[in-house]
Amino acid sequence: MFSVAVTIALFAYFWMLRDKLSVMGLEYVHWRRTSGAWTIRGVILGVSAAVGTAWFFREYNMGQQPPFAELWIAVTWGPLIEEVVFRGYLYSFSEQLLRRWMNSPGWLIVMGIAVIFALSHLLKIGITPVQVGSVFGTGVLFGWLRLRSGSTVPPVCAHISYNSVIYLAAALLRQ
Repeated sequence: MFSVAVTIALFAYFWMLRDKLSVMGLEYVHWRRTSGAWTIRGVILGVSAAVGTAWFFREYNMGQQPPFAELWIAVTWGPLIEEVVFRGYLYSFSEQLLRRWMNSPGWLIVMGIAVIFALSHLLKIGITPVQVGSVFGTGVLFGWLRLRSGSTVPPVCAHISYNSVIYLAAALLRQ
């Protein structure tokens, strides 16, 4: 329970740091304020994508319920770290590189990073090609949120919402 309280406190602190990460390379994370509409849009799209994915995989063998610590990481720290890496740093560096040759590389970056995001999930034991395709689809969604909002905040909100609903649906389908 202590770890839950610490995570909540740290997430509240990260929320307050929007627009303040501008030194030592943290500016590339693009942890910026956006309108409330983008945050809400991220949550709604994350939940919608998860509901669709859960329905698609409803007959899939859910296996054993993971321990609470693994679930907690999967719905909090995992999405935050992945979005900072993929839609933060990798997106920013790709944009800087491609702007040398293209005026508007946004969709090329979104698609390329979605491929890398999906491939990075191949490290997960037992992942199927259909699941990798699903990860690619969410990567496109999270990338679109980053492209349109100019911030990693909406993709983080979408990713946390997505993972939360997916794990909840899996727990319900196990019963």
